[in-house]
Amino acid sequence: MREKELLGVANCGGHFYIATYGIKIEQSANTFIAWQPAHAHGTSLIGHGPPSKDSPPSAQQGLSFVSSMRLASTWRKYKANELTREEAEADYIRGLEDDTDA
Repeated sequence: MREKELLGVANCGGHFYIATYGIKIEQSANTFIAWQPAHAHGTSLIGHGPPSKDSPPSAQQGLSFVSSMRLASTWRKYKANELTREEAEADYIRGLEDDTDA
């Protein structure tokens, strides 16, 4: 019975969507997803009701690594000696600040 309960998790939401392309990525353990942040994206709600004493244990966790949209161009300028280390750092930080305003 427990296996059936756990397999039902994929049918209760919590999926990742890249709306720009109409892609749905079903939730599953140990999954890595990469996408272009400028594309419309999001997750669906998980359809868990209130837990009962017979509910299987579950938890949802996520981790996100986010970098500035300017990272590649700043690195390219730095490698071409167009920016000093200090200028590259300032440019990267400016990019992070600009990205939060978007």
